[in-house]
Amino acid sequence: MNKRLTKSEVIKNIQSKKKIAAIKNMKDFDLVLKNHQELAAAFLLTGNISNIS
Repeated sequence: MNKRLTKSEVIKNIQSKKKIAAIKNMKDFDLVLKNHQELAAAFLLTGNISNIS
């Protein structure tokens, strides 16, 4: 899943899926991974990027 999306691809993705996750803890992150096909984006609201393995 290393493909970089263009700005227009991101916008189309948000318009079509219309779900954005807010991750408050790492347990929530596991749920996002399980349901990533339904989500347009996810925001990490706690910790930092080094928390993600």
